[in-house]
Amino acid sequence: MDGQLPKRFRKIKHCLMQPPILSSPIPKEKLYMYLAVSEWAISAVLFRCPSPKEQKPIYYVSRALADVETRYSKMELTALALRSAAQKLRPYFQAHPVIVLTDQPLRNSAQARFNRENATMGH
Repeated sequence: MDGQLPKRFRKIKHCLMQPPILSSPIPKEKLYMYLAVSEWAISAVLFRCPSPKEQKPIYYVSRALADVETRYSKMELTALALRSAAQKLRPYFQAHPVIVLTDQPLRNSAQARFNRENATMGH
């Protein structure tokens, strides 16, 4: 087992030193977006799935929360992350169907609010 540690360490080191390569979407291709929220930041990653077991990142969006935003509920932070990502990634949302993935229940209560906010954003 001890002889395997240097080999495993080198493999992990190699993987960590390789930056992820961003992909370009195919026109009209279905895209996916993971939303993540924490106490200090909101993040999103837009990606495509060229095959069922493969995910290729297209764009990353992340920002720290303002002081007042740190008091938002998880639901409010998720809605904020979605709105922020939709604004920054507008060309992707206009050219592709985008499926949003999150661990928060957005479908019911936030759906109506997001549709109203989406209308005010000019969509």
